[in-house]
Amino acid sequence: MSKKGSSKTAGQAGKQILVLLFAAFLPAAPLQAAFQVPLSSVRAGAMGSASMAAADEAAALFINPAGLALMSSAEAAFMYNRMYAGLPGVGNIGTGYMAFGLPTAAGTFGVGVGSFHACDLKDERTIAVSFARKVGKLRLGVSGKHLSQNYLIGTDVRANRDPVFSNGTSRSAVSVDAGIIASIRGPFRVGVAVRNLNEPNIGLASKDTVKREIQGGAFLDFASLDLRTSADIFIRNDGIGGRQYLPALGLEKGIGSTGMSVRAGLSTTEFTSGVGIKVGQMSFDYGLVVNFNLLADNMGSHRVGMSYRFGGCDDASKDKRTLPSRKLSSEDDLWQNGFFEVR
Repeated sequence: MSKKGSSKTAGQAGKQILVLLFAAFLPAAPLQAAFQVPLSSVRAGAMGSASMAAADEAAALFINPAGLALMSSAEAAFMYNRMYAGLPGVGNIGTGYMAFGLPTAAGTFGVGVGSFHACDLKDERTIAVSFARKVGKLRLGVSGKHLSQNYLIGTDVRANRDPVFSNGTSRSAVSVDAGIIASIRGPFRVGVAVRNLNEPNIGLASKDTVKREIQGGAFLDFASLDLRTSADIFIRNDGIGGRQYLPALGLEKGIGSTGMSVRAGLSTTEFTSGVGIKVGQMSFDYGLVVNFNLLADNMGSHRVGMSYRFGGCDDASKDKRTLPSRKLSSEDDLWQNGFFEVR
């Protein structure tokens, strides 16, 4: 066999392996499903993709936009996720984002750009604009997203002749997310987010909807132990008349006054872990995700992230009347003053 023919065969094998990888990663989803890899912060990912762990971060706009309403200062955040590093026959697969959140007297505004890239297969891009604010005792948020995907068929003759690509290799659509966060009592808070509410069609030749996702989470902060715990349930329509249910647990433990934290999480499909360090207004994070369906021949998925906070609203130079704190207080508790008519 010629070197050229061998190279072409290896490339085709790589694409086949990549398709199998997606099948293993999303066993209940159709292979053509788009935007199935969630964009979450390194911290949240290391805690089993906990939705409430990302609250009060700029990256909350990708998971639960209501979390933006907990931010007390502006933040810029960046993340890159190298998926299944070293898996034989498969090129680079990764996700990443840039996000920015800005609290104002009217509420918190957020904007972010996220991407998913599978070498020689496809690109996906998400552009999100979000707004969140406190309404009564609740934090509410909404995100509008522009979703686009592009299949990388290049000069592949067979792919160019495929009727699927007769009208082009790319498609875009608009999607909407919404979320809510509430403090139940003291350090215990809960939240729910619904992503892709309108299930937009992003297929090329046939219908391929971005499946609606519901993620609910509970978060408990043991301040005296410098320990935070989370419990989540992730629900997604599988496209064939059923639903996927994915429970997950996560924790984060601070290490004294070092500014460091260690994290771990567990779900029915993954084990996660990570570490974070805060230096002044900078935060650096690393996370590792090991998928139980892909334990062999790869080194897991590796996330790295960095964020910068531009100062808090409690600074003496800030006018507190103009920029109120977004932190939860006892007055925010739903049990306080008979919200549930409990006396």
